Amino acid sequence: MLPRSDAMELTFPNYSGGGIFNLSQTIKESLDLNRRYKESSLVKFSGKPISLVVIDGLGYDLALSAGAGKDTEMITSVFPSVTCTALTTLMSGEPPGEHAMLGDTTFVRKLGAIISNGGYKTIYCDTKDSLTRYMPIKQAYDAKNIIAEATSNGKKCAVVCPYQWENAALAGLTASTAGDHFFYHDIKEAFSLYNESMKRNYDFIYFYIPYVDAASHKYGPESDQTVRTATDVLDHVTRLSNDYRKKINTVVTADHGHIKVDKWINLAPFAGRLLGNRTIPPFGSSRSLFINRAKIDDHEAKALPEGSAIFKATDGNLRRLLGSTKCMNKTMFTDIVAAASTSSFYIYPSIENGAENIVGDHGGLTSDEMTVPCIVIG
Repeated sequence: MLPRSDAMELTFPNYSGGGIFNLSQTIKESLDLNRRYKESSLVKFSGKPISLVVIDGLGYDLALSAGAGKDTEMITSVFPSVTCTALTTLMSGEPPGEHAMLGDTTFVRKLGAIISNGGYKTIYCDTKDSLTRYMPIKQAYDAKNIIAEATSNGKKCAVVCPYQWENAALAGLTASTAGDHFFYHDIKEAFSLYNESMKRNYDFIYFYIPYVDAASHKYGPESDQTVRTATDVLDHVTRLSNDYRKKINTVVTADHGHIKVDKWINLAPFAGRLLGNRTIPPFGSSRSLFINRAKIDDHEAKALPEGSAIFKATDGNLRRLLGSTKCMNKTMFTDIVAAASTSSFYIYPSIENGAENIVGDHGGLTSDEMTVPCIVIG
């Protein structure tokens, strides 16, 4: 890493035994699936079914503020610490450096374009999932899917998720198209359907909850509104999971945490100085950037704005950040990886807009973004 005097202390992903990647190995092991990655799984379970509850945006410190017990373990997210990357890791059993979904936007070689992953479309297109007519998202990223593998082996699986995920291309990777699906419209229906799924004899239940993340983006991670939302959600999850603890092992975790942001940085003015010889624009997320074909000595690195932790894209750095370098075959990779290391975030034409409305954000390597809870009930 090239040193920057303004950088906060960074927290790197733990792919060897203390992160959500290792939780994906726990799930594969419990579902009797082949594990190509031999890194240790996170939790050892007996023969009971597993329920995985992902509370989007519930960082470790927020979980403690919301009433998580003293046995709550701190684990790490992945990098970039954004939902699509983290959930694809959980549901594939592959680190980001293999499945190659590197943030909210990613350059995909097969499609020859920077893709907005949330809507599976090119970044300047307004039509959601418009790329499905050319190539299914599973083919574009070629990522495995734990639920699809398990159901093909005869396991019964259920997905409880928001109604917006129904028929959404990205949900094929962040959840699954296989198994039984329960789509909800509000938090009351979410817990009703989760309770219903727990009554049935599923081998694996995946329950995704977005409300804490939404509150944190709007009000900030330390706001009363966010803490109340987190407390309510965690209390409901804990009570329901305890009701079924004799028959189901439940793991409660999150995809990432949040940091309160107080300014945004428009990268366009820096493009001429640093990115003038780039072959494609930066991609990634608002707090993590992958920059192609840029000069990268100490002097040139200063062309990036204050608040950037800058990494040369060596094999060692990529493995430390992404867990693998196999993504080099899937994306037009990159000479620099930049992560916001202060309370700021980036704006660039290929990065999602709406800066003026964001109070909490994520995607970088600060502890607030990278540390998440792991709560085991069963």
